[in-house]
Amino acid sequence: MPDHHATCAVPIQETVDPRNLPITRVHVKYFEDLLRSQKPHEEDFLFFRNFCDEPTLFLDIGGNVGNSALSVLFVCPNWRVVSFEPNPSLSYFMERVSEVFAERQAHFTYYPVGLGAESGEVDLYIPKVDDWLVIGEASIIREHFQDAVVRTRLSSYSASGQWSLIKTTISIVTFDSFLAEHPILGAEKRIVVKIDVEGAEVAVLKGMEGFIQKHWPLFMIENSLPDVVGEWLGARGYRAYIFELSTNQLIPKRQGVALNSFYVPDDVTRDFVQAYRSDYHVGTAAIKGL
Repeated sequence: MPDHHATCAVPIQETVDPRNLPITRVHVKYFEDLLRSQKPHEEDFLFFRNFCDEPTLFLDIGGNVGNSALSVLFVCPNWRVVSFEPNPSLSYFMERVSEVFAERQAHFTYYPVGLGAESGEVDLYIPKVDDWLVIGEASIIREHFQDAVVRTRLSSYSASGQWSLIKTTISIVTFDSFLAEHPILGAEKRIVVKIDVEGAEVAVLKGMEGFIQKHWPLFMIENSLPDVVGEWLGARGYRAYIFELSTNQLIPKRQGVALNSFYVPDDVTRDFVQAYRSDYHVGTAAIKGL
C-alpha cells in the first residue's frame, strides 16, 4: 500500500508488536468513570433520544475504549450496536462493553478489524506522551500528527510538551467487502454510522460507498479541518448539520462550531429527510433550514 507518511517530522520512537501494546490506567479510569456516570461522553449523542423507539443499527467505526457504544446504550438502550476497533490493546474494553450490554439484555457485537479504502496491512501510529500511550488518538495517517491542533493537544498532555510516535501494524478491510462476508445488517430500517478514526474518515467512507448508495445512513463524524469529509459526502447527496442541544434540533453546519457533524441525505431522497422530521423527532425536535 502507498506510504503517505514519509515527510512527517514527528519522530518514531520504536516499532512494537500490536499484541504487546499495554492497557493503560488512564483509559481504565476513563472507562470506569463513564460507566459510573451513565451519561454519554459527548452531548451530541443526546440527539438520538429523538428516535430511540425506532429500531436502529448503530455502526461504531473506531470503537476506542467503548465510549461511543456505552453512550448509545445510555441514551438508546434498545439499539443494536456493532463496533469496529483494530487495536488489540483495546480488546479489553470491547469485552467489558460486551459484558455491560449483556447484563442489560442489549445487543452488541465487536469486530477486531479496521476499515479503510482498501484491504491489507497498514501502519498504525500511536502518540507516546512520557510513559503514556495515547491509544485514543492513534491514526493510520502519519500526517495527521502534523496538524497544529493535534500537535498542540498532545503537547498539552505533558509537562515538558514533548511526545513521539510508536508504530505498529494492524489489518484493515473495506466495509463493502466486510459486508459481503459478514451479514451484519438486520431488519432495522434506520442505520446510524459514527466514524472517529483520527484523520482516516474519508478512507473509511470510500470503502463503504456501495453500502452508502444502497442504504443512505445517517452519519455522525468528528469534525476536522480542512473539511474533506463534508466535501466528500456533499458530492454524494448529503448535507451537514450540527446538533443544537438547547433547542434539540439539527441546524445547518457552520465551520468550527461543534465537535461532530451529522450528515443527512439531501437531494437523493427527500422522503428520507421528511422521515427525520416526522418519524424520528419527538416534541420540538426538527431539522431546521431545509
